[in-house]
Amino acid sequence: KHVLKINPSESDLLVSEPVCNLRSLSRSMDEIVFEKYQFQNYARLPAPSMALYYANSALANKGGAGMLSETYSVVVDVGYSFSHVVPFMEEAPINHAIKRVSVGGKLLTNYLKEVISYRAFSMMDETHLINHVKEKVCFTSTDFQVDLVKAKLSK
Repeated sequence: KHVLKINPSESDLLVSEPVCNLRSLSRSMDEIVFEKYQFQNYARLPAPSMALYYANSALANKGGAGMLSETYSVVVDVGYSFSHVVPFMEEAPINHAIKRVSVGGKLLTNYLKEVISYRAFSMMDETHLINHVKEKVCFTSTDFQVDLVKAKLSK
């Protein structure tokens, strides 16, 4: 209320939650949102569902309809400690096919620290520096073929 400078009772809230969130945590979130903060309405969605909606909306706005399958899609949600691979059929997640993989940003950071330390300087205590490098250099391609051509031309 004080941070956002809004009146929650006159506002709606959209919250992203982990893919396989426990029901007890979801219920606790519901209680907090409605009873403590008294929001008027709120929607709780898994992050991959939001990502798929955003991707479909962005492509539709650019006239790229037909680039994503309307029937089947896969969202890979990479987090700090683990990643989720979430398949969708007709924009609904296939719950029994969701896979959690114990690979995330932390694993990449630790691997980069090892490789750099082996080849040059000791970076084992420089997590913040490696994270900064990842943020500046790494990106997700929205058009792989175009970015591949750009990479080949820049060499």
